[in-house]
Amino acid sequence: MSTDINKTADCYIAYYEDNPVCFFAVLHFPHAQVKNFKRGHRLVVLPDYQGLGLGHKLSSFIADRYIKNGYRFIITSSTKALYFQRAKDIRWIITRKGRVGDVGEKGIKRFGVSNNKMTYSYEYIGNRTNE
Repeated sequence: MSTDINKTADCYIAYYEDNPVCFFAVLHFPHAQVKNFKRGHRLVVLPDYQGLGLGHKLSSFIADRYIKNGYRFIITSSTKALYFQRAKDIRWIITRKGRVGDVGEKGIKRFGVSNNKMTYSYEYIGNRTNE
């Protein structure tokens, strides 16, 4: 992962006592058939604040705002703690769980940061009980 953030990203910061503790970026996700995808791009929680559920809460809050505005919202992460939180939260669907190898389709080498890591993909569907 680099420190560069795409210039088109919408960026969100959560504060505790005037100190930034959590960062989340969202990008438009181009898709051949679905025109209204947004993708969580970067979810970072400072080490002293990890394990409190802040990343899950911030990303859920932001995802909820996007789906209320007519978008679909997805995110992929390799964080196991986030996986356990999402698995218990009915607002998130786990769409993929597995390893991403270092060779993609047709034998083309992939140079992503998730090479051979266990990753989890999710889609936020919100609270559908009131619809």
